[in-house]
Amino acid sequence: MIQTQVLSFKDESSKTSDEALQKLALKAHELNLCTDAELLLHDLQKRESQGTTALVEGVSLPHAKSQAVEAPSVLIGRFAHPVLWMASNQEVNEVHVAIALLMPEGIEGMKHLKNLSKIAYFLSNDENVSNLLEEDDLDVLVQKIEDVLNK
Repeated sequence: MIQTQVLSFKDESSKTSDEALQKLALKAHELNLCTDAELLLHDLQKRESQGTTALVEGVSLPHAKSQAVEAPSVLIGRFAHPVLWMASNQEVNEVHVAIALLMPEGIEGMKHLKNLSKIAYFLSNDENVSNLLEEDDLDVLVQKIEDVLNK
């Protein structure tokens, strides 16, 4: 079984979803989760253009399969300021946490879908979302998502 690495960072500057996706791609490259930040950014933006990833108030779930990603990973971004992110109802959500799923282009489709499904299910519970949004300790956020993925 392929293990998914989970890392996190605090973003002090992003105010829009475009800035947040750019920061996620740059941080993924800095943390060696991808080989090419521009390609990853392109793939994240391409996926976002197919439909918003702001699933619940306060949290977005950007995800992409990319040739720039060599191993499955999750990068959690905790935003210092609310990030304006278009929601599926065409309203703007204020996102405080982004949970980015990064998958290699050639990985088995089910691994990507299973991880996406596990996190989406976790986010369908209002108490889980509240706890996630209230948590400032990045290590605790990482542990929560690791627990979700390992179920």
